[in-house]
Amino acid sequence: MARFHVFEMHLRNVFVIVGHVLELILCLFVAVGLFISLKPLSGQLGALLTGESLDFHHFLESAFNLVIGIEFIDMLTKHSPGSAIEVLLYALVRHMVIEGGSTLNMLIGTLAILVIFVVRKFFFVKSFEEKYAGEDPPEEIRGAAGEGHS
Repeated sequence: MARFHVFEMHLRNVFVIVGHVLELILCLFVAVGLFISLKPLSGQLGALLTGESLDFHHFLESAFNLVIGIEFIDMLTKHSPGSAIEVLLYALVRHMVIEGGSTLNMLIGTLAILVIFVVRKFFFVKSFEEKYAGEDPPEEIRGAAGEGHS
């Protein structure tokens, strides 16, 4: 029975490592896509500056997509609730600004943003990594997280 438990723990560790590697590969792909997307965005900016194009809406849409991509990479690398909330917030704001929609859709979007800020203000708990940076967390926290048990 003890051997099975050790095997199970090793297998879980392998899956955690595989998951992290896949996340890093995804981050790399998104980063490459972001760099590729900078060229058309700079072209759109140049067209706006020279007066060749007055399509600011399209430029803003492309810029928002890049910001969301950057925040998505941040979310995948940090693994923090705060970065996930920021991705949601940027996606909501992008939808409201770019897509627009009816008054009801704008009201729902505004309420969703309000809920995000309320959650962030009153229910957001800093991760233990930030709170105990550079020091070992107390025993009760290590025990609750499953650490320290052999």
